[in-house]
Amino acid sequence: MTLHQPVKTLVLDFDGTLADSQISIIRTVQLTLQQLGFEQVDEGSVRKLIGLPLEDTFAKAAHFTDTALIQKAVDLYRANYTAINYEHTVLFPGVKETLAYLQQQGVALTIASSKWRNVLIDSLDHLKLTGYISFLLGDDDVPHSKPAPDMVWRLMELTGSKPEETMVVGDTAYDIAMGKGAGSLTCGVTYGNGTREELDAQQADYVISDFRQLKTIVLG
Repeated sequence: MTLHQPVKTLVLDFDGTLADSQISIIRTVQLTLQQLGFEQVDEGSVRKLIGLPLEDTFAKAAHFTDTALIQKAVDLYRANYTAINYEHTVLFPGVKETLAYLQQQGVALTIASSKWRNVLIDSLDHLKLTGYISFLLGDDDVPHSKPAPDMVWRLMELTGSKPEETMVVGDTAYDIAMGKGAGSLTCGVTYGNGTREELDAQQADYVISDFRQLKTIVLG
């Protein structure tokens, strides 16, 4: 696919796109279930749900149906997450230099994440990415979570970008569906939590195996 006009705004997912946080998420889910007195769930089941709100993760992975129990699990997860996150979350290769280069070229860099805003801000600070990001939205900033397009709509409004000037970059089908729902361009990454088959099934406009490939796609 050839771009008809330059990309002005990138809407970046965080988990599995900018940072490898898979271990931290899985370990925090397992610790939370242990503290609640429930059996551990299969790591693969948790991995497939990364990118969705935590409420969905516990409902689908642990088969929780009680709203109060789900909320208790979510609250406990958030209390546990920070220490585990700092220990196990790292940037994927080429992320920081690519963000720096795209920023220098005038591309607005934004983030749309299923993390809550305060956790996302802490994560960016810890990884020293804050200075590259113009706007960020967490799951608690919008009425409807991924894969709904709310975050992309809001970020386009904040940056003054049209859908055809905006590209959503993410590792899961939820990210691509979010971008498609907003009418933007989409780019899937294969090194995160999703699979090439899932990205292709959502008809991502681009699929890359290295974050550094974004420079060629966005700037030509």
